[in-house]
Amino acid sequence: MNLTGWEQLLFVCAATALLAPPLGRYLAATFRDSATGAGTGARTKAPGDRIFAPVERLVYRALRVDPQSSMTWQVYAMAVLMFGLLSSVLLYAILRLQGVLPLNPTHAPGMSPTLSFNTAISFITGTNWQAYEGETSASYLADMAGLVVAQFTASAVGLAVRAGRGARHRRVVAPDRQLLG
Repeated sequence: MNLTGWEQLLFVCAATALLAPPLGRYLAATFRDSATGAGTGARTKAPGDRIFAPVERLVYRALRVDPQSSMTWQVYAMAVLMFGLLSSVLLYAILRLQGVLPLNPTHAPGMSPTLSFNTAISFITGTNWQAYEGETSASYLADMAGLVVAQFTASAVGLAVRAGRGARHRRVVAPDRQLLG
């Protein structure tokens, strides 16, 4: 490895060491809130709320979501399944059409239907199994907007499901409704 490689490695290690503690505290406080009944008005301030709360409110407003409302577990499960289905279809389309999409300086052709399907399902489920050479078979767009986003969202969905499950088990609900959180 040359000097630039070592500098990049050192930068990534330093950034991880600096950002992991505050982000870990923020996640812990966020999950603690979901476990104690966020949505019931008993929200405590998490260490990153000053940065993330305005963005969260903007997203809620844009999507017309009431942050105080709850979902039944059936609606929550359907939302997770629909997100997975739509993400898989979008990633499949990106991989199939990468030959005609921008950010393809190597002129990688679209992947075959079976390889696109295998790759999309693999990355959406967090398996990240590759049956191709990533450096030559995937365009920059497929890597950035497809595969990397799928890697992130697979983990994020897992965290959201766990947070929702924790909220459901700790929250008192009316006998006629089973709320998730």
